[in-house]
Amino acid sequence: EGRKGGEKRGKEERRGEERRGEEKREERRGAEKGEERMLEDDGAGHGGAAEEVAASGRPSVQVVVPGEPITLDPGFLRGHGTYQSSDSSALISSVCGVVQHVNKLVTVKPLQSRYVGDIGDVVVGRITEVASKRWKVDVNGRQDAVLMLSSINLPGGVLRRRTAEDALQMRQYFVENDLISAEVQQFFQDGSMSIHTRSLKYGKLENGQFVGVPAGLVKRCKSHFCTFSFGVSAVLGTNGYVFLSTTPPDLDQVNEKLYQEPEKAKGYERVGADARRVIARARNVILALAWGRVVLGPESIEAAYEYAKGYGVAELLHAPVKRAVVDHVRESGVV
Repeated sequence: EGRKGGEKRGKEERRGEERRGEEKREERRGAEKGEERMLEDDGAGHGGAAEEVAASGRPSVQVVVPGEPITLDPGFLRGHGTYQSSDSSALISSVCGVVQHVNKLVTVKPLQSRYVGDIGDVVVGRITEVASKRWKVDVNGRQDAVLMLSSINLPGGVLRRRTAEDALQMRQYFVENDLISAEVQQFFQDGSMSIHTRSLKYGKLENGQFVGVPAGLVKRCKSHFCTFSFGVSAVLGTNGYVFLSTTPPDLDQVNEKLYQEPEKAKGYERVGADARRVIARARNVILALAWGRVVLGPESIEAAYEYAKGYGVAELLHAPVKRAVVDHVRESGVV
């Protein structure tokens, strides 16, 4: 009788565990159906926008916020900016950004983040420290970039090994707070980048205006050294740093002079009031485009500057005028 009573209690316990397991499975199914309905409702809510994008011929962009489900398909792989739900196979966004798909890998690129460079990128940086045979350069990244003494041009374009005498004369080339344009050369194991200025178009930047914008807004172009019709030259750094200056009439001769005597930069040159006004207008136009999250490229800056001629330089800092400039550039179709 005792054996029979124990078997009976064991059967009841197993039935209870099966019922509890079935209840948990039902709850999981209900949660998954609720997430599917949320995604369907979200898709239905954005149906008009999707149709508008399809009609305009531009690719659709999926923007997500933290905690928003990206996909319920278990076949996708979790990438940066995503995590997997604990009670289902859904991929959830952990940052606010744009969803990117590489085959089965799903990542979310943040809308605002530090600059992560690629080899060959043109950057604008500021010297922060003069160290042993190298300079530390702020390039809007997670770490300062490194400009080695062997990565610059010597006077007269001489090609030779750097000596201890060259290391003692480093401050004749660059000192703290100097602005330079350079190119990303390689990356070290700790993630920091190495840059170089071994070209006529790279080097110290002087007699102009520095502007900082989010790195993600700078369009990758064939050339990041732009010359505009209104008399301003710009270095659009892919790291979000922009340098504006007047366009010299003999640009090739200036580059040749800097190449022959890089230790003797142009130095301070008086910039006239009209030129300063043009540079200030271009600077405010770039800030207005960045305020409206418009991609910065030669076409968008040119179009915005032409439209902004109807306003004063200081008026371009007001929100209604910024909105008008942004709307005009978007309607013109250059971005």
